[in-house]
Amino acid sequence: RPDTAHVRTVEDFITPRHTFRITNQGEAVERALAQVHIAPEERELQCRSLADIRHVIQELKQLSREAQPDAGKVRRCLMVLRVSFEDLTATAHVFINKLEQRVQVHSPDDASQLIDFGERFIGELVLAADNIAAAVRDIDAAGFERLLQSVAERSTRDGMQTTPEDIAAVCGQWRAHWESFCNWFISKPGHPSDAERVRRRARASIP
Repeated sequence: RPDTAHVRTVEDFITPRHTFRITNQGEAVERALAQVHIAPEERELQCRSLADIRHVIQELKQLSREAQPDAGKVRRCLMVLRVSFEDLTATAHVFINKLEQRVQVHSPDDASQLIDFGERFIGELVLAADNIAAAVRDIDAAGFERLLQSVAERSTRDGMQTTPEDIAAVCGQWRAHWESFCNWFISKPGHPSDAERVRRRARASIP
């Protein structure tokens, strides 16, 4: 659609700019291509996302307790949570693959660094999992759907969504992300969480 927010010169009127909204599929492809273009030597194992997740989940918990949560803050938290969660799962996947597939280690120092990272990663994951799971339960008890509804209503006011079907679709997308996040951190009877499975596989492979 035409972008009228940045029209400051005659040239902008002659050659109008447009804004675009990327689809979920397009966003996923863009992230995948960004990873492909990273040089292998730059793909270092890092674990910054757990701290971001712990911080943003506490902010969501606080928002869930408010009578009228700020829809802008809720949406920003959900966006940060989604990106941080994707980074966390990608890091866990790469780390487990390096351990289980015995990815080529060029020196004892490389092996030591991989093991040191593994010990730190699993230690931080164990400490964070209980804290995150408790916050998730509090948010669900306070009403996660209420937070989703506030985001949907904000989208309606901003003109991004115009029909009940569109609003329901937005809520459904965020709900699916939330459920995936919850299942990663919270175990169910007979179904250990993904975090627990990562911990077990790492503990079995590190020796």
